[in-house]
Amino acid sequence: MKKNLIICMVVLLGLCWYVTAETYLGSSGKYKEAMAQAKALEEKEIYIRAIDSYKEALSYKSSDFHAMYGIAQDYKNLKDEEAYENQMHSILINLGPNETALKELYQYYMNTNCKSDAAELVYDLKKKYPEDSLVDSLYEERKGDYEELFTGYEYISSYNEQYAIYKSGPLKGLLDQEGDIVVEAEYDEIAYPAGDRKDIAVVSENSAYYINEKGYKVEDPDEKYTYLSGIGSNSILAQKNGKYGYLDSGYREKTKFEWEDATKIYDKLGAVKKDGKWALINEKFELQTGYIYDDVLYDEWRRCSVNQVVWVNKGGKYQLVDKTGAPLTENIYEDAKMFVNEQPCAVKREEKWGFVDLTGKEVIKPTYEGADSFNKDFAPVMDSHSLWGMIDLNNKVVLDYTFDELKPLNSAGIAPFERDGIWSLLRLKIYE
Repeated sequence: MKKNLIICMVVLLGLCWYVTAETYLGSSGKYKEAMAQAKALEEKEIYIRAIDSYKEALSYKSSDFHAMYGIAQDYKNLKDEEAYENQMHSILINLGPNETALKELYQYYMNTNCKSDAAELVYDLKKKYPEDSLVDSLYEERKGDYEELFTGYEYISSYNEQYAIYKSGPLKGLLDQEGDIVVEAEYDEIAYPAGDRKDIAVVSENSAYYINEKGYKVEDPDEKYTYLSGIGSNSILAQKNGKYGYLDSGYREKTKFEWEDATKIYDKLGAVKKDGKWALINEKFELQTGYIYDDVLYDEWRRCSVNQVVWVNKGGKYQLVDKTGAPLTENIYEDAKMFVNEQPCAVKREEKWGFVDLTGKEVIKPTYEGADSFNKDFAPVMDSHSLWGMIDLNNKVVLDYTFDELKPLNSAGIAPFERDGIWSLLRLKIYE
């Protein structure tokens, strides 16, 4: 009985293998037949029927590159460009960055002056296949592509986290991250909101007060101030009678108004100037150093500290220090630019500009005629003809030197630039 059962099992197993093999061999034969028929139709230039034969072949081998690619080529022969592009994209979606398909579609876009499509193709693949060598090489070719946003102002500042100041005539307003106007240029000075408060500090006719994004006055301190900052570290930098001091968020004076110049308390650190010398202070308005510095760098938003490091000047040279005043850089520099975030900032040594990181280490040797700091992996630099372009973190030029001036990118991949006296904005396409 047991012997008969074993024999039956062997016979059944053999039948299963026979059916499977016959099905496979039959499918393989039908696939080859369909492919041969497609080739024969192509020789007669009957491309539409050749496509049907390739589709039949795909019913037997669903992910076959040769059949999929044959369909694309026949759409191209029929001059159906949209169907050709869609089919090539289908290959890349189903098979990944196939070298033949990717190179051909990329070159097709470049030859037909569709660089934006070539860039979009590469950017999408880079997200899905960041380690692919071909994708990476094409990405390097295209990552400097940009579009101009066609705004025109007398000036646009560098961005902070959310806003840039723009000038129309002598007056100032705010642009958002996308370059849209948030506040019309109607004010002598303007400071961005900070923290949870959305109020915007402005100065008009030598009087400082707060407005909302619609331009309505929302706060006007009883005391007359000629400057008010946005709120940072729960404090407000203010000016009255030509001197600077600090208020809390309820407009109560927390310090004397005794300083000739001062910065916001940002990142729990600020700087104040008395009798021609600067000192660092903390968020409690306590001195972190003595009045020992000839200068402290601060940006257009009156921030001297990003990441709790500060550029200070002693004896005509700049050095990076921490919040206690301890030096971080081995070298001293003729000039420097503020950090935008944790990426390297620009420094000037021996009349040339390079870059240092947050530890003070030089990561790009000073070789440029001008530079500004990195953000989003790119930094503006100036060449020997006084024109500006952009480099990446590998010190490779990705935007040609065609701008009269160029600011760092914001978090949306947008940068202010100046050309022929007009300031506009550009956006790198990789950040669309």
